[in-house]
Amino acid sequence: MDTKRSTPLIGLGLCVVVLAAWVLRLPATAQPVDLDVYFYPTYEATYQRLAGGVLPLWNPYQLCGIPWLGTLQGGFFFPLHALHLVLPLHTALALSHAFILVLVTLSTMAFARRAGLSRAAAVLAAMLVGLRGMLPLGLASPNYPEAAVWFPLGAIAVLGLAREFMPGAVALLAASTALSFLAGYPQPTVYFLYTWGSLLIASLLGSHAGLTRWVASLSAFAGGVGLGVLGAGIQLVPALDLVRNGVHTGLSPEAMAPFSPAVGVLRSAVAGGPFSWGVAALVLGVLACFSRRHRTLGWWAVAMTVTTVVFALGRLTPFFEVYRHLPFLGSFRFPDRVLGVTDFVFAIAAAVGLDTIRERWRAPGARRWVAAMAVLPVVLVGIELSLSSWRHMLTYADVVPRYRRHETAYRALAERAGHDRVWFHGGLASLLPEMALKLATRYRVRVLDDYEPLAPRRQAEYLTFFTEGASTYHRSPWLFAGSPGSLKPPPGVAPAATRRRLLDLAAVRYVVLPAHLTAVPEVSELVTQAGFVSRPSIDAEVALLENPHVQPRAFVVYRTRRAPPTDALLAAISADGFDPLAESYVEGDLSLTTSHDAPPHGHGAQIVVDDERVVEIEAELAHPGLVVLADAFYPGWVALVDGRPAPVIPTNHLFRGVPAPAGTHRIRFEYRPPSVAIGALASALGWIAIASLALAARRRRRSSPS
Repeated sequence: MDTKRSTPLIGLGLCVVVLAAWVLRLPATAQPVDLDVYFYPTYEATYQRLAGGVLPLWNPYQLCGIPWLGTLQGGFFFPLHALHLVLPLHTALALSHAFILVLVTLSTMAFARRAGLSRAAAVLAAMLVGLRGMLPLGLASPNYPEAAVWFPLGAIAVLGLAREFMPGAVALLAASTALSFLAGYPQPTVYFLYTWGSLLIASLLGSHAGLTRWVASLSAFAGGVGLGVLGAGIQLVPALDLVRNGVHTGLSPEAMAPFSPAVGVLRSAVAGGPFSWGVAALVLGVLACFSRRHRTLGWWAVAMTVTTVVFALGRLTPFFEVYRHLPFLGSFRFPDRVLGVTDFVFAIAAAVGLDTIRERWRAPGARRWVAAMAVLPVVLVGIELSLSSWRHMLTYADVVPRYRRHETAYRALAERAGHDRVWFHGGLASLLPEMALKLATRYRVRVLDDYEPLAPRRQAEYLTFFTEGASTYHRSPWLFAGSPGSLKPPPGVAPAATRRRLLDLAAVRYVVLPAHLTAVPEVSELVTQAGFVSRPSIDAEVALLENPHVQPRAFVVYRTRRAPPTDALLAAISADGFDPLAESYVEGDLSLTTSHDAPPHGHGAQIVVDDERVVEIEAELAHPGLVVLADAFYPGWVALVDGRPAPVIPTNHLFRGVPAPAGTHRIRFEYRPPSVAIGALASALGWIAIASLALAARRRRRSSPS
């Protein structure tokens, strides 16, 4: 059969197999926690606004406010998400996941062929990537496969850069990098950059390249990656702004690797689970070390397999110290995510091992026999993969009815709370779609907490102090993830009930919790000491409590004090006797303590506009003072007092204040983040450069002799 004709048919058949396996492994019912409680409601809320022509920049409904685009995981500018604008969400997800499986299958096969491997070896590699491992299992967390799917294409580009400078290879590397970052899961993307770089170095070493070739290839690689980062600027710049103002820098070893699931993954490497390679594939992977024709590729694949497996074990090996000190890796949790790289490099090792058999047994006149021998291992691997009994963790049934189960209660609560906040303390109930914390954004209820791994530092310190008595965690989970932890205090720490004043300051008027939690001792203690009042329930499954000591969300104070260090400040404002209307803590040089003739006590102010990016307050001041809004302080917020610019000052650690003169004034807060404009400009420049390189490559191909 003609190779040019048979290869597309083989690719088509392989895609059919991968999609069929995906469909057959979809369970009739499932509860994919990440998809249901984070991504589905996030996509709904975000793309509902985008479809209405509104770019969601600030989310006031979670954590006293959080930058919307900076939170990354929604992948707001990932091209496939355009489907979310025009199709029902469950349909869009199914179509995008099918596309991802097809793309990774074909691109893995294409990489193997570009590396010089046989068609049988390329099919084997594609099967090991598309039928098992992190990518198909990770569909329950869509941003992981959306980031990972571009890895084979980037690897193809690297092979081109190792041979000669090709504008098309640079464009492909840049596009792969940009699209992977735009998916909203930078951890695997950073792993891929390391892996692409190691492949380039291995290829140059294997070809005995001269100095000129090294300089040209490495420069082109750096340029391609740089263009890719630039192209993803619309997502990366706001995210980097949040990282700079967040908690994901300089993580402790405990926070980086609180547990090591990679051990269980590796135990299932032989058979039975989604991470199973099978005996035949494992044998082929070992044989890659003995390849003559593909010695460089084989040793690279085996070395990267071993390295990534060791790194995935986290703190169980001394190599974890090496891992955590590599650039950028110290900001990511869960090193086991590197197993996505393991999937790909081991698949290439197994493919090289298959061609090693062909090399050793090739003899004159034995072409058909050798071809038949090459097919046998592929069949054995396919049988082992098909015998694995694992199922996907998701269905594509419409889950909207579950989200609407408490819709009446959410809408009633939003109306009742008005400008004030609600604290949903749900425990494990928050892992159910109908109680997902992200539903607060969907129903526009302002809540204290959230599930948001990339959380701002001030919110993290404020809410962590409430439960821990310190601004950082000293017990599992070691890192704030958007919601106060267990109300059971750490050893030697007073109960959270003694710091309940923090709820008052955040304008938390209502507490909502599953009815059964009221009997939990630490919850009961908080309810009693805080004096929460039971109100008629808005839903049979939850208890509704009102906080009689809630402070106004907007108020005027006439006396301030310089804020002490964080823990001392949080201890001071969490004390029962702290009155923010009598005196508040501010950061910077502002001080109103010298105004002895000022009123001794402030008063509430009226919120007249309460939109997502704009809040306006009418305040009457008897004396120059500070107008405080109990919304999160964050760079990008600007203030106007009667149309004139005014400084925004961090107040009582988490909130923002604006100085104003005596009289009646309109104070306007508006979110104008420069990071979004800078990121949009960077993306435009990056994609123009990528498109220009692609066009140059096309012209070069047309002008080259056939």
